[in-house]
Amino acid sequence: YYHFHYGTQAISDVLPGAVERWLGWLEGHQTVAVIGEHVETRVRSAGFQTSRTFLASPPKPIKDVPKDISLTHMRAVGVGDGSLDQKLYGLKPAKLPVKKSTERTNPVLSVPQQQQEQRLLQQQQKPQQQPQGGLLQGRHPELWYRSGWVTNSPKVGLKFEFRPLRLPSEDLELPLFDTLRLVLYNRLLSEEITPKMVDLTATGVSYDVLVSRDGVSFNFGGFAPVLPRLIDTVLHEFNRFNADATITAASRFQRVRQQLREQLTTYEDMPIQYAIQDRNMLLSPGGHSNDEVLAVIDNVTSEAAVKSAAELLLSRPLQLMAIAMGNLEEDAALKATQKISSGMKVPHISDLQSHDGGTVERIPRVVRPSAPIEVRKLNPRKGDPNDAVVISLVAGVANIENRVLLGLIGEILRSLTYSELRTKRQLGYVVSAGTAMISNVHYVSAVVQGNVLPADDVEIAIEDIFQERMPKRLKELSNDEFAAYVESYRQAVLQPPTSASDELTHFLLPISRGGKCFELHDELQKYLRSPRLTRERLSEVWGELATPKEGPRHKLVVKYFAKNVPVLKSAQKVRESALLQGLSSTSVQRLVDERSKTVYFDRVDSKARAAITKAGGYYPQDLNCKLHDDSQHVQRAKGKHSDAAFLGIS
Repeated sequence: YYHFHYGTQAISDVLPGAVERWLGWLEGHQTVAVIGEHVETRVRSAGFQTSRTFLASPPKPIKDVPKDISLTHMRAVGVGDGSLDQKLYGLKPAKLPVKKSTERTNPVLSVPQQQQEQRLLQQQQKPQQQPQGGLLQGRHPELWYRSGWVTNSPKVGLKFEFRPLRLPSEDLELPLFDTLRLVLYNRLLSEEITPKMVDLTATGVSYDVLVSRDGVSFNFGGFAPVLPRLIDTVLHEFNRFNADATITAASRFQRVRQQLREQLTTYEDMPIQYAIQDRNMLLSPGGHSNDEVLAVIDNVTSEAAVKSAAELLLSRPLQLMAIAMGNLEEDAALKATQKISSGMKVPHISDLQSHDGGTVERIPRVVRPSAPIEVRKLNPRKGDPNDAVVISLVAGVANIENRVLLGLIGEILRSLTYSELRTKRQLGYVVSAGTAMISNVHYVSAVVQGNVLPADDVEIAIEDIFQERMPKRLKELSNDEFAAYVESYRQAVLQPPTSASDELTHFLLPISRGGKCFELHDELQKYLRSPRLTRERLSEVWGELATPKEGPRHKLVVKYFAKNVPVLKSAQKVRESALLQGLSSTSVQRLVDERSKTVYFDRVDSKARAAITKAGGYYPQDLNCKLHDDSQHVQRAKGKHSDAAFLGIS
């Protein structure tokens, strides 16, 4: 499939006797001096001229391997009591007050090294330019803590997110050059820090550091006794990297940049994946196309990349949100948060800014198109014979009712679409459909990749599902079938976590949103037991979404064409093609009417997204986590948009 050819050879054929020799070394049959002499001889015989003496260097013992791990805080309490969410996931994490840390030394370093580090930091500091309180500027960290897991794990999960405070007038879009600087920054930081963490990660711990327009995040996991040293080491390396703009060797930077360039010009995934990425790029602020990045990649220097974190994020006030869960006592969680909050340093290359009146963005924004959108592009995989189509309809800002109804609709739609377009019509080897959410917005999507029909005709085939077959399927749904779908959904809601990571992820979303929506499972169950959940309501919601009585639907289409992008069909041609595939006159007329209102793009990049944003702005950042008696339906005011976004499956 990838036109990749390879061959295999036995090590014993290429390097005769090497395997036996290496095993002998590992078993201690030769002295270090003899091994070094052999390696040096081999190097010279290969044509390398060097005066260096090659001596074997046996690895040193790994330090801090935990031998005595307390299990006192391994099991969560309160499981089986209280709300449904508590019965499944245990008590929700509690928000704890965090006092300012007075710790100044780094336990990873020796005393002389600590003194040297302090002198260096003092030289770098500019007190007259930094607001009081450092990066947090007097704001207290938010720490959410819970002892133990519902699942059985002796480990700990820690997550720390420093989020920037944004002013209401601040542009959400980071310039392309700065976005690329951060991309290269993360790769260079990983190259610098990973080799230094090998021994630590061998003790059963893990870490992750990410810097983006949305902030700085640190993730730590593993056994509690090792975590203090892990946090100290990661912080030390992070600060050391940021403090020296010349830390990256020129050869490393050139290699990392070249690797990124190759990734941007190589399309190894299926075309449908890139079509989905294009759709998402139009709706989520911050992304840029491969072509945009390639146009400026040579303008970014190593120094500019290394400085990006300091200049774009560490120079502005941040709010720390922390979550600590698992086999960890409360005092240890507080100390870890204090360490992180006071341990991040502002490099001398940047000055702290003040954002009075700024707030943390809790709900990621979604671009709000003011008209139907269609993208028409060439398949980016050269020589690939397939067309690819993604069609997305919007169901609005989520509330409890449409979470349940669209969850049920998604299961029915998935089965129907696969049966009709894959099994019966065999339009492609990739056929899928369903419903999901991005940020606070619900959506429905169908995707097809294949070479049986051109993309324009595949769109009509999907519309046949949306406008003809799905309404009929919902209308003919028997009481038993409806009850079975409802029970399946209920069982999915009642599914308990299977791992510690499931528990951490479950609580992370409501915590990141300021402690809202903890009791979501209970609210979903209320609606599942409500008399308002009926087959008629299911059909009504689908009708509002797919076959509205007034106005164009909230629809986004991405089409990839295998050989060339054809000219748009005339209204008459569209009518003929739709009638040929069995669409009713009402559905055909809807397609023709929407066609005249559709905005077309032949590229997907930040400029295209900016044009859509300028016309429609963003969707409301509302959170609807409670079931109300007057449950909100999808509103479709004449001449205005409903609270919906054009999204699709991911």
